[in-house]
Amino acid sequence: MPANPHGYWIAAVLALAALCPNAFGQLPAKKMQNAVSYLSGGVGDDEEIHIRRAAKDFGLLLEFTEIERGQPHGYWSSDVNVRVKSGTNLLVNDRSDGPLMLIKLEPGNYVIEAERAGVKHTRRTEVKANVVIRERFIWTVDAELRPR
Repeated sequence: MPANPHGYWIAAVLALAALCPNAFGQLPAKKMQNAVSYLSGGVGDDEEIHIRRAAKDFGLLLEFTEIERGQPHGYWSSDVNVRVKSGTNLLVNDRSDGPLMLIKLEPGNYVIEAERAGVKHTRRTEVKANVVIRERFIWTVDAELRPR
């Protein structure tokens, strides 16, 4: 009999934490384009909670949802192509890894394009210092076209 039978359990949990950091509520990895830091994710309740808490450190929170035509509630959506522009400068051009995206931008005016399934939505937004700006992008889909 081992001296500490719980030691195996503790070792197993630590090994799992090393292999699956998001399972224990860490933020998804940050990315960088053109000196702009951002991340995306929000798959699972823990990751969503951590992303929303981190929004104050980024300033811009994007949310992606789709609603079946005729239904009152929607579903989170991912795999959204996101482009952020300042004037003619393209700052971010990436695909979301989940229904939420945080982007750290300097105060100023920006154009955000979000495209999913060939449908593009465009928003003009003003980022302000010490304020979290939330932009929601909602796609209406037909029930027979939505993958199950």
